[in-house]
Amino acid sequence: MGSIDPAMAGLSFEPNPIAKPMYSRPHLRVPGCTFLAAAVLAPGLLLGGTIRIDFGPNDVTNGNPTTSPDSNGKYWNNVTGNGAVAPGVLASNMVTDDNTPTTLGVRIHPGWSANGIATGGLLAPDAGLLGDLAIDTATQDYFYVGGSEKASMSITGLDPGKLYTFRFFATRAADDVRESQYRITAGSGIASTTLQTSGVGIGDDGVYNGNDDEIAEIADVQADASGQVIVDVSIVQGGFAYVGAMEIVEGAAAPPIVAGADSGRLLIDFGRTNGLDGNITINPDINGNYWNNFVGNGFLPNLLTLENLFTSDYKPTGISLTTGSGGAGGWESNGIRNGGLLAPNPALLGDFAIDTVTQDYFFLAGAGGTASMEISGLDPAKEYTFRMFATRELNTDRLTTYTMHAGNGIQTVDLQTSGAAIGDGGYNGNNDEIVEFTGVQSTTTGTVKLDLTATTGGFCYIGAMEIIVGADAAVIEPPVSTTGTVRIDFGRADGIGANGRPTVSPDVNGNWWNNLIGFGGVPAGRGLYNMVTTDNVPTTIDIVTSSGGWDSNGRNNGGLKLPDGPDAGLLGDFAIESATEDYLFRGGNTGDTSSFTITGLDPDKRYDFRMFATRQNTGVRETTYTITGAEGPVSVDLQTSGPAIGTGGYDGNNDTIAEITGVAPDSSGSAQLDVTILSGGFAYIAILDIIEVSDAPFAITAIEVTAPDAVELTFNSKAGHLYDIQANLDLGTFGSIGQVIASGASTTFTRSGVTLVDREFFRVEDLGVAPPLFSADFESDDGGFTVVDLSSGGTGSDWQHGTPASSGIGGAVTTGSGGSAKCWGTDIGDPGFVNTDTSTSLRSPVIDLTSVTAATLTFSQALDFDVSDVAEVYVIEAGTDTVIAGPIYTAVDDDIVAANWSTVAPIALPPAAFGQSVRLEWRFTRLNTSSDWLGWYVDDVVLDY
Repeated sequence: MGSIDPAMAGLSFEPNPIAKPMYSRPHLRVPGCTFLAAAVLAPGLLLGGTIRIDFGPNDVTNGNPTTSPDSNGKYWNNVTGNGAVAPGVLASNMVTDDNTPTTLGVRIHPGWSANGIATGGLLAPDAGLLGDLAIDTATQDYFYVGGSEKASMSITGLDPGKLYTFRFFATRAADDVRESQYRITAGSGIASTTLQTSGVGIGDDGVYNGNDDEIAEIADVQADASGQVIVDVSIVQGGFAYVGAMEIVEGAAAPPIVAGADSGRLLIDFGRTNGLDGNITINPDINGNYWNNFVGNGFLPNLLTLENLFTSDYKPTGISLTTGSGGAGGWESNGIRNGGLLAPNPALLGDFAIDTVTQDYFFLAGAGGTASMEISGLDPAKEYTFRMFATRELNTDRLTTYTMHAGNGIQTVDLQTSGAAIGDGGYNGNNDEIVEFTGVQSTTTGTVKLDLTATTGGFCYIGAMEIIVGADAAVIEPPVSTTGTVRIDFGRADGIGANGRPTVSPDVNGNWWNNLIGFGGVPAGRGLYNMVTTDNVPTTIDIVTSSGGWDSNGRNNGGLKLPDGPDAGLLGDFAIESATEDYLFRGGNTGDTSSFTITGLDPDKRYDFRMFATRQNTGVRETTYTITGAEGPVSVDLQTSGPAIGTGGYDGNNDTIAEITGVAPDSSGSAQLDVTILSGGFAYIAILDIIEVSDAPFAITAIEVTAPDAVELTFNSKAGHLYDIQANLDLGTFGSIGQVIASGASTTFTRSGVTLVDREFFRVEDLGVAPPLFSADFESDDGGFTVVDLSSGGTGSDWQHGTPASSGIGGAVTTGSGGSAKCWGTDIGDPGFVNTDTSTSLRSPVIDLTSVTAATLTFSQALDFDVSDVAEVYVIEAGTDTVIAGPIYTAVDDDIVAANWSTVAPIALPPAAFGQSVRLEWRFTRLNTSSDWLGWYVDDVVLDY
C-alpha cells in the first residue's frame, strides 16, 4: 500500500486490514543472486471493477474501519480520522472489491470533520435497501462539513479513456432537514447531485429521521488528462453536509475529452448558499439549462476561482472566473432577505428568470469603489458577448458601472439596480434590464478583466452572467509599444442621454475612442486601462483619476452640441458631438486642482498632449492644464467660457485646442495631468489626445563639478541599458572612465578621486541592454552548479541534472520549465520519489558582486513535497560557504495534486550580498517519513541588475 504521512495526526488509510499487505518496493534476497521485485499495478481499473471507500472515525466510540473481506466477501478501502480531519493525506493504490490493486488514490483537502455512532450514524443498514453498501461499519460513521460552505477531495489515478459512475451514501439521524450536494469537477465538465441525509420520517419506514435507503449517483464521469477528478461536498440546507461511503464504478471506454468549447454559451449564478439569503441553482433548471454556481457566504477572498465552466448544454470548457484580479477586492455576497428578486418573470428576463439565480448576488460596498474579476481560458480567435443581470430591491438610486478590459479595447456600460419604481410593474429594483458587451476579444493569453464600480448609491452588484461564444476573429496581438494617438472622451453617462453619453467607436471619421465617464461625481481611482489608439490598436497606456473633486455634466449645462456645433472645420477630429457635449469639471476657488495619473508610457519617447473643453456661459472661466513628466511641469491655459469667445459669437470655446508638446515621461513611464481653476470658479476637460511623437534625445544634459576632485554627468538613458562613460582632454581618443546600468530615463554618473583640469571632454556610449549578472538554462550543461549532500551518512537523495521522468499522485515532472529538455531536480528518475532522510544543497558557480549595488533573482520551479518539508534559497559567501542572507525565498507547495512549472517573481538580494563574490544555494530538507514525494525542481536561473 502507499505510504502515509504520519504528520497527519488522526488520519489513516487502510485498504484491507486483514488481506495480505502489498509493498511498493519489495526486496527479495536469494543466496548468490540479488534482484528486485515490484508489484505491477494496472494502469486503471479493470472494466467493470468497483472501488468502495468507507469514511469515518476509528475510535470505536464513534466509528470503526470496515474489515475486509466484509460479510459479502467484498474488500473496502478506509479513510479515517477522529474529530477535525487533518488535510493532506495521500492514499494510493486502492483495491477493488475483489482485492485487485489499482493506481487510484484519494487525497483529503481541508475542511473535513469525522463523527458517527453516537451522533446519528446508521447502525443497522438493510441490504434490501442499500445493497452492498449495507455494512454497519460503513454506514455507522461519516466525514462531514459544518460551518463552511464545502470540503473537497481529489481522486487520482483514473483512466482518462474510461467512463466512471460515482455513488454516495450518507446519513445523520436528526429531525431537522439537512441536505448535501455532491459535485464532481472532471474532464467531462462539472456534474452534481443532492441527497437529503436528515429530517423527520425520511427513512424507508417513515419513522427513522435519517437516510437509510437513498444513494446519490453521478454517472458518465470522465477524468481529465492527468486522470483526476475533484469531489466537492457542500451544504444545501441544514448547516451540515455528509459523506459516509463512496463507490467508484468503472464503465465503458470513451474517446478523450478535448476541453474548450468553440460554440455555445455559459451561464453563471453568483450568490450565497446558506438557504436564508441564497441558494445554488440545481442543474438542469426548468428550461433544461445547466448553470455554474459561483458561491460564497459573506466576505469573499481575492483569487477565489470557479474553474472549468461548462456550457448551458453541459459541454466542458477551459473557462474560469477569479475574483480580485489586479488587487481590486472587497467582494461580498447576499440575497433573499436583502433585496434579491424572488419571482423573476421569463417574459422580461428570458433564461435568467430562475429564482435561485436572481434571488442572490455578489456586491461591493463603498461609494466609487471598484471590484474586479478575471475571466480566463477564452479563445483569442473568437468574439464573445457578455450579458449581466443584477438587482437590489430598494427605493434609493443605485447604479453599477461595468467596464470590460479586453484585447480589443475597453467597453463600459451602466445598470441601475435600485430605485423607486424603476422596474416593470413599479418594482423598486431592476427586474427587466440586462446589460451587454458585444464583440469582445480576449488578450492573446485568453483573458479579459471585468470591473464593477459603485457609481451611484454606494454599492455595485452582479447576480448572473451569460458568456456567448461568437464568430471567428483574427487574434489581437498584445501591445508592444505606445505608437499612435490615444483619444479620450470625458463626460457623462445618464443612461437616457440627458447630459451626456459615451462616444461610440469607430466614429464617423473611423477613429476609436476611450470613454472615461461619470454619473454625477467621479471618485478618485476611476480609470481606463490598456487604452486603444484611434486606429484600434491596444496600448499599455492607462489613465486614472488620482484625486477627488471631479464631477460630470454636459448637454443641458453648456455642452457643445447641435445646432451650435461642433464644427470639423474648427476642431478637426475632435468635432464629434458625443465628445464635445459633456465633460468632467472641478468647482471651487482659483488654484483648486483635480488630477489624472497617466501610466504605461514609454520612458524613451516624447509625447504631445492636446486638450479640449467648453462650457457655454457668459461668465469668464479659464482652466490651466499642467503636465508633469521627467523634466518637470509644463502648463497651458484655455478659456472655456465667456461672452462671444467662440467663432460665430458662441459664449463658449468652439474652436481652440490647448497643446503641451514634447513631454518626456518619468523613468516609470508616468506623467501627471493637473486641471486647475484659473478664473471663474470652474475648470473643465472634455477631450484629451495623447500622441507619441519621437524618441527622447540621447544626450548629456548636465555636467557639474561637485568637489575639487569630483564631477557629475547626467544624461538621457533607457532603463536596463549599459552605458560606457568616456573622457579625454583634446577630442582625440576617448577612454572609458566607468560604466553604469540605467534605472530610468535619466542617469547620473559620478567620477571622483581624479584631479580636475581646466578643460576635459566627455561622451557616453549606449552599449545596449545590460546582460544579466548570471544565467543558466541547463540545456547544454549543468550550468556549473554543484551539489552538497547534507544527509546523515549520505543516504538521502541528491540534486540531479538531466531530463526528468518523475511522477506520483501529487503530480508529475517530465520536462524542464516551458517544455525544455533538462533541469535540476532532487530526483529526476522514474518515479522520482525522494528518500525520507534527504537534506541536500544545490549551489551556483561563484558570482562576482563586488561592484554591484542591486540585483534580483528569478527562476522557475516545480514543487511536490509535504507541508513539513523545507525548501529555501540562501546567499552564501563564495569562499567559506557561510550564509550571508537567508532564506531570501521559501517555497511552499500549495497545490497538492499537481507539480506544474511556475516562475518565481523577482527576489531582491539583500544589501549584505553586495561588494563580494557569492554563490546562490537551493537547500531542500525532508522532515516527513513518507517517500511518495518528488521534491523540488529548478530551471532557468537568472540573476539580473
